Formats: sequence, C-alpha cells, structure tokens
Amino acid sequence: MPPHIPPVASEKTEPDGEQEPGPYCAECDVQFVSAEAWKRHLVTSAKHAPLNDYKHGCRACGSIFASAEELRLHHRSEHARHRPKNYGKKREGAWPAACEHCNEDIPNAREYWTHFRRVHPDKTYPIQKNYICDICGKSFRGNAFLVYHKRTHFEERAYKCLQCPKAFHNRTNLQMHEKTHSDVRPYPCSVCFKAFKCKGALDRHFRSHTGVKPYECEVCGKAFGQSNSRKLHVRTVHLKQPAPYVSRARKRRPLD
Repeated sequence: MPPHIPPVASEKTEPDGEQEPGPYCAECDVQFVSAEAWKRHLVTSAKHAPLNDYKHGCRACGSIFASAEELRLHHRSEHARHRPKNYGKKREGAWPAACEHCNEDIPNAREYWTHFRRVHPDKTYPIQKNYICDICGKSFRGNAFLVYHKRTHFEERAYKCLQCPKAFHNRTNLQMHEKTHSDVRPYPCSVCFKAFKCKGALDRHFRSHTGVKPYECEVCGKAFGQSNSRKLHVRTVHLKQPAPYVSRARKRRPLD
C-alpha cells in the first residue's frame, strides 16, 4: 500500500464563483492554489522529501509509492518524455565526476542532472531549492528562476514569430526558434562537412562518425547514439507501448 498522505480539505466554491485557497504548508509558509501543487511540493521539497511518507514520491506529479522500484517504474512509464530544463548549479570540482549514489562517471553538469533524474528519481537532488511555485509546487534555487517559471502559467506569450503562429515567453526562446526558419548553418562537420543550425545537432551527427553510443538501456544494456533513441527503445521494447506515428515527410526530412 502507498504511504499515507495527510487528508486535505477539498476546495470549496464561494457563492461568487471564486475558489478558496488550496492547502497551506506552515513549515514553508506557502499557500498553494491546488492540492496537486501541494502534493508535488511534499515530494520535491528538501524539508519534506526525506520523511518516510514522501521519500518515494514522484517529483513530476506528486504521487506516492511504497518502494523505490515502484517509483522508478512509474517514472519511466508516465514521465519518460519529460525532462526539466533547469538542471541546477554547476557542481564543485572538475568533471568528469562520480555519482554519489552509484559511482558512475558523469562527464558534465548537464549529464549529471539527466542521470540523476533518470536513475535516481527517488533521491533528493543535492542543490537546495527554496523558492516554491504556489501554482504547481515546483521548487527553484533562486527567485529569478521562480519568476521566469511563473510566466509559463499565466502570462501572455509576448514574443511572436513573424514567420509562423508560434509564440514564446521570452526573447531567447524566440531567437532559438527563428533559427529553424533560417538557411544559415554555422556548425560544419569536420569529417563530411555537412553543416547544422545548432551545436547540439552537430554533436549528435558527429557520433555517427565516431561510433560512440553514450546512452545505454538500464534494462538490457543496449547502447544508443541519441537519448531519444534509448527512450523509444525502453517504451516500445520493455514497456510494450505502441511506437509513435512518424509521417513519411518527417522520415525523409534531414536532421539539423
């Protein structure tokens, strides 16, 4: 049976149609807008997560499980496509560094975050995040990150692309998107001289020349050159989920 979660009074609707505030966390002094945000806070906050009731909680949706294995299975099946963009401060010391939980060598800070969320979803990330979103319960290490995040909940997407209907919350994301409309490819491959629009695409392509496959399936050990290929392998082979539909036009589209 899953660990017990303290009961929360259901949200009531006032006569004028407005809802009463959601659950209140006295220890953190945060009034949440919903029970879902409060549950996610309990399993992500460093103050609450180490407790027995919450240490096997899903950081993505707030669900509680009886064991770390149940949590891992849930995370792989329900949140395989989700990956936090804010991966925390750079860890002290030189890279590569060994993971403190399994001693796997991690090449850099970004890969450390990815490894931590993929292999140790039941563990508390070592970076303290004391700025809590009252709308969804997520935590951040600084107020600037929290302010930036809260725009995604209710602010208008003011930065609009002039060439397509897409719009963004900030100028940086718009500028990155605009590259998809440009023919400029400033990142050439040193082996075959094929060029790409961004450095990440070049890095993925270059592994086709070196044969390096850094993404290994935790279940069967099969290795892949791209993280998305490994995710697709886990979902279709081990979780028995149907393969996503890919149009013929997308299959013929070159990688960039």
